[in-house]
Amino acid sequence: MIDQIITSHKLTEFKVVNGTSTKSFGNMSITRDLDDSARDNRGKFFNRLGIDHRSSVVLFPNLRHSANIALVSRSRRNGCVDLTQRSPEIMRIKKMPGINPPKDYILHPESGIDACISKSDSLFIAMALADCAPVMFYDLITGCYALVHAGVLGAFSGIVKNTIKCMEDWCDAKPPNLICYIGPCITSRAYNLKKSGLWNVVLSNVVKKDVAENFDLKTFLSEEVKMAGLKKNNIEISPFCTATSEDMFFSNYRVASKAAKIKQGRHISIIGRQ
Repeated sequence: MIDQIITSHKLTEFKVVNGTSTKSFGNMSITRDLDDSARDNRGKFFNRLGIDHRSSVVLFPNLRHSANIALVSRSRRNGCVDLTQRSPEIMRIKKMPGINPPKDYILHPESGIDACISKSDSLFIAMALADCAPVMFYDLITGCYALVHAGVLGAFSGIVKNTIKCMEDWCDAKPPNLICYIGPCITSRAYNLKKSGLWNVVLSNVVKKDVAENFDLKTFLSEEVKMAGLKKNNIEISPFCTATSEDMFFSNYRVASKAAKIKQGRHISIIGRQ
């Protein structure tokens, strides 16, 4: 941790700008901004990482728990940009079939972008998360990088392994040359997939009962990236659990009522190149 920011040792070693904010910076979600502080909070976080978000571009993909993956580059726009499928920053997009969330969970998952890949300098990919895993990639040879929003639905939809494939197809990035960082997210210390509504409603036909009873998101994702061809020594896993580290992270899972969930903030995970 550097100045209340969770960073990857491996990515930092190769001078890749990366980090996950903690509660000390406050809420980072504009849609959950109850006291008009989110933009200032974001600015302080960016400044601490050395990002001039006025002369660079920080892309915030439209997260919808989809399996869609986009290749992005700089356009003429600077500052914080909400990235949609029609944004000029999108060079290519691969719309993948995924496991749709329950209808009362999130609307229009097909419109989402839940993984972004880039080769551009002065461009940063950022995601406002609570318990889902931010999965970061960096290719040591080509310099391309990616950020994936991997919750349980995304994980079982294959968004992480498909992002690796897109990095190879679009950027000539080879899996043995990739660094992977799985950031702070919920763990089995707090979360039992078998007892969750997601398993009962949409995952019981996809995930076997014994797997659901012993499911840990970080373990699942790390095994998946190893199967995709990444070297074990190139994979770094954050030790933090967002649901049990109440003093450090916001958590949608940790609060029970709908009213409390609406008020629960978000932290940011970000990767990019100066």
